[in-house]
Parts: sequence; structure tokens; C-alpha cells
Amino acid sequence: MRVFAYEDITGGGLLNAPLPPSLAHEGDMMARALLADLAEIPDIDVFTSRDPRLGPPALASGLRVCSVVAESGSFARCAMLADAVWPIAPETNGRLERLSRQVLDRGRILLGSGPDAIRVAASKHRTSQALEKFAVAVVPTFRLNENDVASADDLAARFTDASRRRSPQSGFTDFSAGAAEQWPGSWVVKPDDGAGCQQTRLFHSWSAAVQWVDANSAAAHSNRIEFVIQPFVSGEPCSLSMLCRGGEVQLLSCNHQRVVIRDDQFHFLGSVVNSLHDGQGQFAQLADRIASAIPGLWGYVGVDFILSEDSGAIVLEVNPRLTTSYVGLRASLGCNPAALVLGLLDTTRPLHVRRTSEIKVDVDLETLDAAATGASAEKRNCATSNRVDHVFGWDVGGAHLKAVVLDRDGAVQEAIQRPCRLWLGLQEFDAALAETLDELAFPAASAWHAVTMTGELADCFSSRAEGVKSLAQAISNRLAPARVAFFCGAQGFATAAQLASNAASIAAVASANWLASAQFCASRIGDGLLVDIGSTTTDVVLFASGVVAARGSDDRSRLACDELVYTGIVRTPLAALTSRVPFGGDWQGVMAERFATTADIYRLTGELPDEADQMPAADDAGKSLEDSARRLARMIGADFESAPLGAWQRLAAWFAECQLRKIHAACERVLSSADGRGFSSGDAPLVGAGTGSFVACKLAARMTRRYVDFASLITDPARPSDANVWINACAPAYSVAWLAWQERFSPGKRRADFSIIGMGR
Repeated sequence: MRVFAYEDITGGGLLNAPLPPSLAHEGDMMARALLADLAEIPDIDVFTSRDPRLGPPALASGLRVCSVVAESGSFARCAMLADAVWPIAPETNGRLERLSRQVLDRGRILLGSGPDAIRVAASKHRTSQALEKFAVAVVPTFRLNENDVASADDLAARFTDASRRRSPQSGFTDFSAGAAEQWPGSWVVKPDDGAGCQQTRLFHSWSAAVQWVDANSAAAHSNRIEFVIQPFVSGEPCSLSMLCRGGEVQLLSCNHQRVVIRDDQFHFLGSVVNSLHDGQGQFAQLADRIASAIPGLWGYVGVDFILSEDSGAIVLEVNPRLTTSYVGLRASLGCNPAALVLGLLDTTRPLHVRRTSEIKVDVDLETLDAAATGASAEKRNCATSNRVDHVFGWDVGGAHLKAVVLDRDGAVQEAIQRPCRLWLGLQEFDAALAETLDELAFPAASAWHAVTMTGELADCFSSRAEGVKSLAQAISNRLAPARVAFFCGAQGFATAAQLASNAASIAAVASANWLASAQFCASRIGDGLLVDIGSTTTDVVLFASGVVAARGSDDRSRLACDELVYTGIVRTPLAALTSRVPFGGDWQGVMAERFATTADIYRLTGELPDEADQMPAADDAGKSLEDSARRLARMIGADFESAPLGAWQRLAAWFAECQLRKIHAACERVLSSADGRGFSSGDAPLVGAGTGSFVACKLAARMTRRYVDFASLITDPARPSDANVWINACAPAYSVAWLAWQERFSPGKRRADFSIIGMGR
């Protein structure tokens, strides 16, 4: 049998138009996977067409596929040269439906769904109506040009019923704008026949969604785009890969999808094939109902859905064609999925899939990687040397640069803190970054890099915005060509290029490292008080029910509500702790000079960890007990020789007590704002982080709260215990790496809420 395998984007469907990079990339991955699978089937002669701007598809050695240079009308001519045609095309503007009809009109075998089924599945509105009739939980899909009216209460009741699969949403297809304005959630606007996440936007109110559609109606009409509106449903983005024939269906895999929202636009980054288990058979049942609801589905079919924690699977759309998950199927199942589809032509054979393996395969659209995890998988021809094996987390401070490296399993491989006196100029950062990269044992060029910062406040920058942009550009340049993303709090991650033109993202990046750490803690233990004591500052962050419950969002507002306390265990001038101290039987005034810092007092008390003592002393002299006592004596206008060492150690302990009281007062104020949130019982622990976690431990004892070390929240039994000190010191770097790891390697895991709950002052 001679098979014409045609992928529309890369095969000539856009000869007279620009090639969208993301769609061309995705299409090329699917085309190469399909061609490789077909080429290995005995008695199959496969050929394809290619856009002349792309060249022949790159396949593994030993695979022979004829590639025809596409030109006007080449699809019809190639179809006539084949016995069977396998079209892959977007449903947009009826493209896939027209190609499929051409195949049938020419008397050729169509290796795909029938045109009538494609017509239903191509429209999200028609799909919603079809699935509702078969009691399939589906996201309600509405057009704005209908006249049927439903109340907001009816919308809520019917949507809830459908999502819980208690009853279909029969008869409920449209509603008035007036009623929709009362719906207490966000909305998604997308083209009715759109493919992937193209032009899919999030709006936080019905009125904003409608205004955007109205403002873009002229352009949409000229491009034959009809927008639909759906309520935003929170949950895990997932998909099914199915094998269909005559109403029968065999579930091939259940997948997690990697979808992110950046600047209120959805972006599809890939999928993890076979990562979702169907232990109770709910997904197989869903596949059966979908096949019954849309007659004519044939061959490979994909289904996108949201897996809601409360309501189960809620369908978004049905794709009557190959989807990106196909790229990882062969490695995941251990069998040839193209052979399974061709086997459907023999109607005497039962619909059955014989798997030889079931492993997770990551199909990554950003790195051209289809990497198997959990077992040794067959390498796909789409894999390249760009495989990402590590995530680097960076915390760029004004005094230190911190880095943490995670592997594909989320385990900590390295944690490093290096001094970086950024106030002296950007060259200090460049040097510290270069030295850190040299010290790390893992290649940075092939890793993902997640960055958070507080260094933008350094006085070498004219403004915080300039600091963010300068640091973002510097680290992006140094790490190129690796992917670098900057933590924007509730907005997620952004690139340096996106920051350059987005003032809101710049503001969100500034001094957001505390939020990353609090987010990680909230995801682990639900309720608690994070106290991260570093060399210069202390963060006091409340989290409740898995949500960061902060009152402030930036340095200024956090200082005002004591969630940011400018005191640390190394760099804080002692005059900032108290104005008088007990010494020699009197209350002695303290000089407002930087003669000594907190590093001196904690050297004298014996509590300063060696790894924390990285900055020069205030006088650039030594760091012995005598050196520290000499500097401390200057703070009260005395000489070291005027009293025994024990007297200076007692004085150091008093300064330490003043700092502890200062942080304690901030904690009590923050906790006082949490009345009614379950903290009055004292059960919620204090989580200590930073190089000053030893102070946090003493604080927890004083507050009679259970103490939890930040590093103990990380599940990694193979990690050596001495690594915990560095992990505590680099808590924000670890946390931002963990957030990026969640997005990159573990899209199915629940991510804690990024919301900041304003509690009032």
C-alpha cells in the first residue's frame, strides 16, 4: 500500500503565507513521528510533501521516505498517486474537513475521521452540544450572537450538574450578557474552530471578555474567525489519545498537558504521555461516550479536558486528527501506533492494543525533546541534544548570588551561595555568576533557568525597574542559549524580552523571592509562618490552607506591615538593633556608626555558620573573636582591652537578644492579622529558612510553636544531611527552581495557589 502522509503546516498548506514558528515546530514533530512509524511497517511505501522553505524531514538513519517539494495543487496530485492518505491539518476554516473530502472524492482510503465528524469536532460550540446530549461533562461554550436567555443561577446550576456528570446540559446553549455578568469567575475567549492555544485569552470578567471580542470583531470577521466564550475551569490540563472505529474506542494513553498562562494568553508547551493513570476506568468510559456522541470518528483521535479536583474530567474539545501526544506514543506503549491505525482497515479484527511497555514520555515543544522517564525508552527521532536534564534556580541578591540545581526527578544536586557586592556595580554580578557557573558540576547551557531577585534595589541602579531589566539582561546574556525565565509571582514566569516591554511584569519580578519560598512551604504543609532570616533581611510570611496569605506585595508595603524586617545575621549595623545596651553596670549609648555588624555578635556567641560568613568585616580586618570584640567595643566608644572577652560576649548576646525581640514583634504582628484563620491554637508551625535559621529556631521556642526546618520539607532521602545548611541558605533559589520544575517535568502535580490574600491593616 502506498500512503501519502500529509502534515498541512509543513507540507505546503501555507505556501502563500508566513509559517507560524510554533505551529510549524509542532507540525514538524508530528510529521516526523508519523513518517518514521509508517516507514517501519512492512509493505507500506510512504511519501510526503514539504514546504520548500523547510527542506526534507530529518529522520533516523535507515528510514527511507520520499519527500516531494510542495507547490500549488500538490496535495490533490499526491493524493491521486497514493492508495491511502493520512492528513494532519488544523480544523480552522474547515481546512481538515476539505482535505478529507478531497481524499474521499478521489476514491482514496482516508486514514482519519470522516468529514461529518470533523465538522462537528472542528467547532467547539457544536462539540459542546453533541457531548451534552450524551451526558458528557463538557465546558459550556457560548456564542454572543444568540438570543436564548438563561439566568446566572441557571448557568451555575447546569454547569455544576454537567461537570459532575449528574445530568446533561440539554437545552442550555446560550445566555444573555446581563446574566453572565453575575458569573463569579473568569472567562476564556477562543476561536470556535481554533487549534491548540492559538488566540486563546483569559479575562477576569464577562464584560472584559465581551469588550475584547467587540473591539476585535472587524479583524475577526475579515479573517473568518468566530469567537466563543467559556467559563474558566481550574484544574489539571490533560488529554486522551484514542483509537476509534465505528463507535468503538480503545484508549491508548492518558496524558498531562503543559499549558501556561502568560500575560493572560494561553500557551501550549507540550505533554507528558501516559502520565495519568485510569485506575477506576473513568477515562475509558469518557472515551466511549465521546465516540458515541460524534459518529464517524476513526483512527487516532485526541481529547483535551480539565481534570478538576471536585468534578472529575470536563471536556474542552475533541481533535479528530493526530495531536502532539502522538509523538511520544511509540516510546510509551512499546508498539507502533501507525500500525494500529492501519490495522483498523481490517474490520474483521477486534479493536485491541497490545502494549509491551507503559512509561511516561515527555514531548516538549520548547526543546524539541521527547524524553522518556521511569524506564529505558526507545529514542524518538524528534529527540535532539537539547534534552533538558536539570533546572537551575537563581536568587540574585544585593549581597549574595545563590544557586540550586535540581535533576529531572526534582532532587537537589547542588546548592551554592557566593558573595556578590552588587552595590559596587554590575561587574560584581557578572564575576559572581561566572565563578558560580564554573563551580557548578552540571552544564548550564542545556538546563532550564528560573530566576528571582532582590538585587534590583542596589544603588548602582537609578531605579528598581532599571535594576530588574539590567539584571535580567545580564543573566540572560551569560546563560544563552539556555532558556531563562524570571519569576513574576502570581503572573508566573517571563523572559527578559517580555520584561523589557512590560512594566507590570517588571514590578512583579522585583523582590519577589519571598513569595517563591512561601509558595513552596504552603504547598507542603498548608498552614504556617515562614521566617527566612538572611544576611541582611528577614521575611515573615503567613500561609494558610495552602495559600500565601500576605498583606504586602512589594518592599514598601511589606515593610509597612512587618512582613519585611530589615535585619539579618551578617550585614546589619548594630545601631539598627538598639540605641542603648547594658554594660559595666550602666545603660550605655550606641554609636550610629558602622563599626560592627551582626556577623560580629554571632561570631562572639559562637552561632554564626561558617558558610554564612562570606562578607568582609566592617573594617576589612580579621574575623577572630578578638577582631570581632574590638569592633564591638567601638560601638560604645571603648577599646577591646578595657574589659575581658567575656564582657564583650555578654554584650554580643544582648545585641542578639534585641534582634530576636525585633523579629518576634514582627511575627506577632503578622500573626495578629490571621485571627480566624486557624492560627490561634498554636498548631501551625514556624518554618525557619536562611543562613539565620538558628535564630528562627530560638524564635519558635520563644513563641511555643513547633519548629520546621525549610530543608526538611524537601522529600529527597538520598540527600546528604550536610546539604540542608546550604538549602536553607538558598531557600528562594530552591523554591523558584521547584516552581519551574513543576512546570517543566511534573505538569500533573498540583501547584499551590499563587494568590496573595489581602487581610487589611
